[in-house]
Amino acid sequence: MCAEGTVAGNVKVGGNNAVGELVQVIQNGKVVGSATTDANGNYIINGIATDCFSTACPKGGCDSFYVRTKGWQKGLYTWDGCGDIVSVNFAF
Repeated sequence: MCAEGTVAGNVKVGGNNAVGELVQVIQNGKVVGSATTDANGNYIINGIATDCFSTACPKGGCDSFYVRTKGWQKGLYTWDGCGDIVSVNFAF
């Protein structure tokens, strides 16, 4: 079984840290993880199945995903491998 991935980053609005914003990771059209930004606008979402090298992914590759907050979506990111950590920052 493949290790799980992590998405982490920061959300700013008008140059200020965005506190209490919901951030979601979307894979295959479904929300697979979420977190709320802390007092510094940071978030971390652990435990996302990367499906790297499994039969669930075409050609044995890794799942791709989007990250969204405040109605905006970023991506398409692809896991580089098992246990990958991806940094995604937002500035509004």
